[in-house]
Amino acid sequence: MVMSSAFDPIDTAPQQHAHAPPERSEFIGRAASQRRIAIAFAVLFAIATLLLVRAADLQLVHGRALASAAARNRTRSEIITPTRGIIEDRNGVPLVRNVPRYAIGIVPADLARQSSERSVLDDVAQAIGVDTAALRATLAQYPSSMTDAVPVRGDLGYEDAARALIAARTFPSVRLLVGATRDYRGEDGRDLESMSHVLGFVARVNAAEYAALAPRRYRASDTIGRSGAEAAFEERLRGTPGLRTVTVDARGRVVATVAEEPVIAGATVRITIDRALQEHAERALRSGLRAAGVRRGALIALDPETGDVLALVSLPAFSNTALAQGMSAPAYRALSEHRDRPLFPRAIAGTYPSGSTIKPVVAAAALSDGVITAQTRIVSSGGIRVGASFFPDWRAGGHGSVNVTDALAQSVNTFFYVVGGGHPDFKFQISDARSSNAARASPLGPDRLAEAFRAFGFGSPTGMDISGEASGLVPTPSWKEETRGEPWYIGDTYHLAIGQGDLLVTPLQLAVATAEIANGGRRVVPHLMASNFSPSHGEGERPVPARASGEGVGDVGQSVPEITPEAVRVVRQGMRAAVVSGSASRLADLPFFVAGKTGTAQTTSDRRPHAWFTGFAEVSGLRQLVITVLVEEGGEGSSAAVPIAREVFAAWHARP
Repeated sequence: MVMSSAFDPIDTAPQQHAHAPPERSEFIGRAASQRRIAIAFAVLFAIATLLLVRAADLQLVHGRALASAAARNRTRSEIITPTRGIIEDRNGVPLVRNVPRYAIGIVPADLARQSSERSVLDDVAQAIGVDTAALRATLAQYPSSMTDAVPVRGDLGYEDAARALIAARTFPSVRLLVGATRDYRGEDGRDLESMSHVLGFVARVNAAEYAALAPRRYRASDTIGRSGAEAAFEERLRGTPGLRTVTVDARGRVVATVAEEPVIAGATVRITIDRALQEHAERALRSGLRAAGVRRGALIALDPETGDVLALVSLPAFSNTALAQGMSAPAYRALSEHRDRPLFPRAIAGTYPSGSTIKPVVAAAALSDGVITAQTRIVSSGGIRVGASFFPDWRAGGHGSVNVTDALAQSVNTFFYVVGGGHPDFKFQISDARSSNAARASPLGPDRLAEAFRAFGFGSPTGMDISGEASGLVPTPSWKEETRGEPWYIGDTYHLAIGQGDLLVTPLQLAVATAEIANGGRRVVPHLMASNFSPSHGEGERPVPARASGEGVGDVGQSVPEITPEAVRVVRQGMRAAVVSGSASRLADLPFFVAGKTGTAQTTSDRRPHAWFTGFAEVSGLRQLVITVLVEEGGEGSSAAVPIAREVFAAWHARP
């Protein structure tokens, strides 16, 4: 008997018969059918196919575009704003300077990355010290994908800007914007307010402008010239912006600079204004306005040989420094709604009846057209009567027998009534230069008067290189019929011939017409740009004013009459006589040649007339100056406007 070991395993499995078939294993659960397995494989194959197709679409079809988009997400183009150029007067005196300006801006694209929840915007607004509703309204004007910073709190001192930036340090969308604004004050810190209409001012571009200007590399925080020289010479003053390409991280922070285009600073622009003469002109006009008891007026000083504008004064004026550096809404509203309209450049945009200052033009046209000669005389007995209407002279009883020189010196209305519209009691008898026979001439009439006015530049802008000019109005019979549905009467012609009725001129137009007489009959274009560069017309060109276009010229024929040198010579004699012994005799004791014409332009029965003077001075035949003065509702031109002109003539003569 064999004993088994206690450490050996004991096989207790039942013994099988040597020839029994092997036992089959069992599967516990539900078996899948072949059909289900096929469907599962089909679904998996479809999903895999879709994934492969999408991958191919992303990599092969749209791969380049997506790569570009990815690059754009990590690269940005930043505009580098150039330093704005300085404006100088004709003698190199700076008229403006740049002062640092700081603002807080928000990058809409970076703000969108942070969160679109209201709480984030509330937190940002609180951090930078602005109202949430105002912030939301500002950002709503710009695309949410915009990577340029939108200024939301501006015109800050450095310390205030730094505090706001520190408070918002947890918001990568907040930026400190460093720029400059304009200061138009002189070296003494005072505003020469009359320069405000000349220089204009700059202001930050708004959302609508930004959309249009962005292709020209303007940032949302940039400034642009709004009026005057700042607007007219914007391209030269602004310079050429640079462009910097940078990479940014996921929070919008700059990591590196990839490329950079250089910035070109704005050019210095020299204008024709003589600041010292401008200051004299402003002071003289203010004094004259006070003496007349009024507040509104204009003065222009012009070089009749070149068209250089030496002084351009419109009063009242405003502080363009205050506007450029930020003015509160109530303050701006008070300025824009003031009854004296200080924002209005009346020297170039105000339109007024010319009064007798138009008489030199009428005389020049009558002499050139053969209506009269220098010897033609007309008797002034106090006025002329047509039917029930009486058209008076300013002197009761009249001026007696006068020729054109006397008529200009004494401003004799009757002479110009007859020359302009004729009268049954007067027959024009002249010597025809083209034959030995005497010829009878007719008066100028309304259409020929209108042609003469157009020849001297009335009825259309002068072409000055700053915007805002008015056209004025040269009325004609057809214009009156079309606009008022009324016929033209002889009284309309009489009024037109002495600068009353519907005729409207700007002070600048009158100065340009006076310059044409001063320089012997040559038309000049007034301008502020001191060089021969005109921004809107190219190097070496200046705009040529249209002589037969403009508001109210009407249907007056095709030709513009030539003004003859002899006519100009006779008119100059008449304007000189006005100074020596006529209505402008307060200028007679000036130690140099002065010629001029006064005007008293009626407005309405309840208002005083406008006081005018226009004239020119010469020194040794080398230096010339035209001065035109308007005192709104100032009364007589001889008493209100002439003293102002006298002060400016004297200041000009005293300058080297």
